[in-house]
Amino acid sequence: MAAQRVGIVADSTSDLPQAWLDKWGVVVVPAFINWGTDSYADVGIQITKPEFYRRLATSSDTPRTSAMPPGLALDGIRKQLAQHEQV
Repeated sequence: MAAQRVGIVADSTSDLPQAWLDKWGVVVVPAFINWGTDSYADVGIQITKPEFYRRLATSSDTPRTSAMPPGLALDGIRKQLAQHEQV
């Protein structure tokens, strides 16, 4: 496969299919799920989807989401720029 000119960075809330991530070399940066005073990076980093849904069914707290720290986004962008002309 020829080198791609444009690299893609997406946040985990995009829920892109794994086949697309693999085919296009997409770098996924995690969004964060906040439950009370606890915060978890999603996409299986600190909480998996099954754990999320299990906790959702049993918790009286409503989860919230928040954006990743800017440094995580920058890491994803830098990773793509190392191999592509644009992101």
